[in-house]
Amino acid sequence: MFNFARKQVVDVTSTRPAVPPIDAFTEITEYDPKNWSISGEGSGVFVRGKAVSLPQSVQIQGDNCRLYIDNGCFVNGHIEIKDGSNSVAYLGPRTRLRNFHAVLSGDSCLLVMGEAATTEQAVFFVHGDNMQITIGEDCMLSSGVVIRTADGHGIFDAESRRQINKPAAVHVGAHCWIGNGARVAKGVTISDGCVIGQMSLVSKPTEPNSIYAGVPARKVRSGTVWSRTDMYDDIPAHLLG
Repeated sequence: MFNFARKQVVDVTSTRPAVPPIDAFTEITEYDPKNWSISGEGSGVFVRGKAVSLPQSVQIQGDNCRLYIDNGCFVNGHIEIKDGSNSVAYLGPRTRLRNFHAVLSGDSCLLVMGEAATTEQAVFFVHGDNMQITIGEDCMLSSGVVIRTADGHGIFDAESRRQINKPAAVHVGAHCWIGNGARVAKGVTISDGCVIGQMSLVSKPTEPNSIYAGVPARKVRSGTVWSRTDMYDDIPAHLLG
């Protein structure tokens, strides 16, 4: 059994989206090699139940690198796992991931999309060894959202040569709404129930059930909850705290 993947998802579920046991998934062995490329010992794409759709493009290079797609997931886009081994991407049940682009680059990377999370157009860069991006249950990401664990290029102290912009994990809690064009920088934790205004840059941790906006994002209101419709009663009761 793929012990590394099991440990990764168990570690993250203590405070993050629940992930079923890995042995509940079945490997996909037939795919179009023009659009899917999988290489490396122990690597592959695995599904549980019936996925509504599968990614148009999958590129996996490295040992023990796996993509897990859970029951009822709709995903339209591209997923790439490269430049390392032992990395895991998990797309939770009933997720609706339109125009979804994810790149995991490094050893032991982890991407988790929680149950019923949605995207209209979002990019996730999990860059750096042991880095993670976790998105909680019922999160709603609008168009043009970018979340990343690293800047993509190193910045160093000229005298000591010490890197001063090292990668750091990103965690988004349950039932968060990230607006159009927003950016979430490395090392950020967005707490449960937050709303991030359009075109905002989140560079510091947030408080729960609050609205943040601006560059950099600042709290503009606290004590709020939000609904995917105009009706308060449409907010799932277990997400109201």
